[in-house]
Amino acid sequence: LSDKVLFKKNEDKRMSLASLTKLMTALVIFENPDRYNLSSFVEISEDAILKENGQTKMRSGDVFSVEAILYLMLLESSNGAAHALSEVVGQEYFVDLMNGKARNLGLKKTFFTNPTGLDPTIPGENINYSTADDLVKFTDYLLKNHSKIWEISSLKEYTIYKQNGEAIGLVNTNQLLGEIPGLIGGKTGWTFRARGNLLLVLHNPSRTGYLI
Repeated sequence: LSDKVLFKKNEDKRMSLASLTKLMTALVIFENPDRYNLSSFVEISEDAILKENGQTKMRSGDVFSVEAILYLMLLESSNGAAHALSEVVGQEYFVDLMNGKARNLGLKKTFFTNPTGLDPTIPGENINYSTADDLVKFTDYLLKNHSKIWEISSLKEYTIYKQNGEAIGLVNTNQLLGEIPGLIGGKTGWTFRARGNLLLVLHNPSRTGYLI
């Protein structure tokens, strides 16, 4: 990552993260192998389904591997998938892990209240927020230490399987894949409060490194 900034505006303004949150959710999974084995199985709860607002490829009682749920979360931005992963250790503890990692990475203006990025349901309740500057630092860390996250996010389509062998086809929410030269991945996000969010990572054509 070069320290050259091509453009910036309000880079220290705290703004709603929406589903960009799920990048931190994925990081917690990868950096806690004692709690998360990618090949272990998770049963989807009714509470996880309720996070999907009626749009889901999961049903209560379905069983997926942790890895399959990660793909569902990162490609289709599934809120239920993010919630299901947090339930393995308990959402409150999971969010503590998210905020602990943010502090560890020096993301001083980043804060999480849930693993999904959904808007709060109670007026005045805190939202997940960050800044453009913090997101660049965070993305740099992911690129250097967790290439698997970008491998997943670069896929336009992918098929996962339930424990019973049933196939589920996934389509990436990032419609820019294949449309922008050098694009290697990213994350979309949208809530009523955040409106539209988009984080993209591209190969830097003029030197070794990336454009974020």
